[in-house]
Amino acid sequence: GYSKGRGTKAICGWDEDAITMAVSAGHDCLDDLNEEPKYLILASTTLPYSEKLSASIVSSALGLSSHTTVCDVTNSIRSGTIALKLALTLAAEGDVLIIASDCRVPHPGSLLETITGDGAVSILVTAKDPDVEVEATCSEFTSFFDIWKKQRDTYLRSTEARFIFEEGYLPVLQRVLKNLEERYGYSRKDFEHIVLHGPTNRDVVMAARKLELGREQLSSTLFEEIGNTGVAAPFLQLVNTLEYAKEGSRCLLIAYGDGADAFVFRVNRKRTFDIKKHIRNGVKINYAKYLQWRRLVELAPTTLWERPKPSLQTRWRERKTIYLLAGYKCERCGRIQIHPQGQRVRVCVYCQSKDCFSDYPLCVKKGGLFTYTIDHLQFTLNPPGVNGVVDFEDGGRLLCELTDCKPEELKVGMPVKMSFRVLDEGEIVNYFWKAKPDKGN
Repeated sequence: GYSKGRGTKAICGWDEDAITMAVSAGHDCLDDLNEEPKYLILASTTLPYSEKLSASIVSSALGLSSHTTVCDVTNSIRSGTIALKLALTLAAEGDVLIIASDCRVPHPGSLLETITGDGAVSILVTAKDPDVEVEATCSEFTSFFDIWKKQRDTYLRSTEARFIFEEGYLPVLQRVLKNLEERYGYSRKDFEHIVLHGPTNRDVVMAARKLELGREQLSSTLFEEIGNTGVAAPFLQLVNTLEYAKEGSRCLLIAYGDGADAFVFRVNRKRTFDIKKHIRNGVKINYAKYLQWRRLVELAPTTLWERPKPSLQTRWRERKTIYLLAGYKCERCGRIQIHPQGQRVRVCVYCQSKDCFSDYPLCVKKGGLFTYTIDHLQFTLNPPGVNGVVDFEDGGRLLCELTDCKPEELKVGMPVKMSFRVLDEGEIVNYFWKAKPDKGN
């Protein structure tokens, strides 16, 4: 079996899933871009729908044009690097935004539970003066069962750890590395940094020893800080390595899962991503709350009337409000306002102009907390419920839920920003925007 190991693991919030984490990661990347990507590829093994394009939800919440080509790459831990190989081909036609996001659920109390984590990361693939250039790539596939989940399964399944390492992980790494060296003429000493992705930190260290890689070459897996984050893990490890990689250095990335993908990167320009800051800003919770957030224990039902869920027809009519938190800007006086959901107000409350509005997305705008209330009767997986009124920096006021906050730390006037979250889940997953404290990340 697996060693219980040590350290911490990252998990998504009680109102998050692979889609909401992907939206957050996507916004982090798009904030630095001057133009929209032509393609968006969403990579994950934990998307909420088996027959619906989840990338369309993410693209809508990111405000991308409906002309953007979007797709899901799923069902393998290697989905992220498979998406990267596709993107390298597509980049000649236009920029490609890859978002890898995963939140896998192992059996409660299992050893697998101690090594898995949740995470999301976004990468822009471009042919226009990239910061990091892909020099070479090669792949190996195998139909080996190590960690898997059937369509009707709730939890991950796994076979014996030594069998995974000796018959699955190590042999495929040996083959893909040999293939890379024979095809492109590299030797293992040509790489200043080597990023190995694997089932556990112990597997990675043992494989590096068997492959005769230098200790100084091997980059951190981050497994002791955030756990194995599935599809997102290889890219998170790569981004962390690029924090200290020097310009002109080479980095080898090998991602494992139903085979292996190998990439050789050359660093053209040093960038600061500060991934450790995101880790430091996490909130520690106990195991009981973890089980509660994961819905692994049954909670007492609320004594209040259940909030009515919007129909599909209503959600379609209000799609701009749901995905972009669209407010309205008066073209005559320039003031921003938010109309009640489900109502189309025709007259500006400030200058009384009629039918003179344009859409104004507020999801990327920051604001301040005007007031708030704590509700001990509201049903929530993270009691008590917290609701507040947000005043946006450019104008507009919104009554919404607050998330990622401790009631005792809330203050009137504190800065907040909007975050795409799960409201509830029935026949479909209802998403909307909530406010959370702005910690600067």
